[in-house]
Amino acid sequence: MQQIQKNNMRCVRILFLNIVNVFELKSITFVYFLLSVTSPFTFLLFWIGVKIQKNSSFNFTEIASYYFLLIIASSLLMCHVENDIGALDIQEGGLVKYLLKPFSYLWAKFFEEVPWRILQAAMSLVTLFVILIFFGKYFSISNSAIILFLSFIVAILALLLSYMYKVLLGLLAFWLTDITGVFQLSEMLLFIFAGYVVPLYIFPKTIEIISYILPFSYMIYFPVVVIQGKLAPEGIIGVIGMQSIWLLCFYALYQYTWKKGREKYLGVGS
Repeated sequence: MQQIQKNNMRCVRILFLNIVNVFELKSITFVYFLLSVTSPFTFLLFWIGVKIQKNSSFNFTEIASYYFLLIIASSLLMCHVENDIGALDIQEGGLVKYLLKPFSYLWAKFFEEVPWRILQAAMSLVTLFVILIFFGKYFSISNSAIILFLSFIVAILALLLSYMYKVLLGLLAFWLTDITGVFQLSEMLLFIFAGYVVPLYIFPKTIEIISYILPFSYMIYFPVVVIQGKLAPEGIIGVIGMQSIWLLCFYALYQYTWKKGREKYLGVGS
């Protein structure tokens, strides 16, 4: 019991040290946040143009809410730890300091990432407040307590899923000299299949089905549509099940990749 308490206190100290570090680099955080805001607003302007030019009968409030929530979801749930792992830790040798510490590399990087999500979440809340003031009539979420509770679970799993996915991307640097292309390919896949361009239900049926099979939609798209109330509780349970399956797959893949990569790193250096 005493050892568990010591480990918990160690984790808390690590978290607070990383929070201090993040606030020292808050300008970088703000730039990342602006990037997460720009894309949804750009696509929202496109839909405004469609409605004006075509006099379309689509539910504009539903579309607008989707993109407003997308701003919050993308800044809060999408992790960006892959470059630190690939470039700083593996290629530049920073991994050594983690190998000498008495706790898991996976959790160490997670506690480094959490403060970034906290700071961007604060920025998202400010943005949401502005949205409610100026665009409140175009913003709606579910008023069901059950759905809101399930939305919280979906969001937590989405955060863990995006984190594990980005960790695996970073670990590819054990075998790849240049991982920039892999990162760019990943961003393209996320852009399409995570619902950044349009809600996935607007895609042709085949692409929509593929999107629901791939893990990307469970990181961003489903947290948004769930809190919008577009899924019944049974459907949300199915989403949670798929998130859990992908999370277990990613964790198993991480265990294998970390073991093989660490052996390579310690054997020949990087």
